[in-house]
Amino acid sequence: MPHIIKEFIGCQEQDETVFYQLEADGKTVSLMGSMNLRDDVTYPIQADLLVLPYNGWEDNLPPALSIIDRLQPQRILLDHYDDTFPPLTSSVDLSSIIEKNAGLAEPMQLRKVEHI
Repeated sequence: MPHIIKEFIGCQEQDETVFYQLEADGKTVSLMGSMNLRDDVTYPIQADLLVLPYNGWEDNLPPALSIIDRLQPQRILLDHYDDTFPPLTSSVDLSSIIEKNAGLAEPMQLRKVEHI
């Protein structure tokens, strides 16, 4: 475990944000690596889908709502809210952001794929 923490500390974003804009078949997806946007960067707006990493903050809702307001996506897929690497992360209550964005935001869910 100490080697994971050491690598994490060494890989901080240093005020940068990983942000991808994917386009295919006339649709756009904005994929964020962390819940942070720089003030001095113009990001694409009104994507068909925003993949929002909803974890890493003590109070996730205010920064998430600010990002949603700034990017104006058509739909939001929440990720990074699970407890993949306990004890480094823990479950996050999604009810506030889902209620504030009724019909727009939903959590990422894994589905079993049947093999043919």
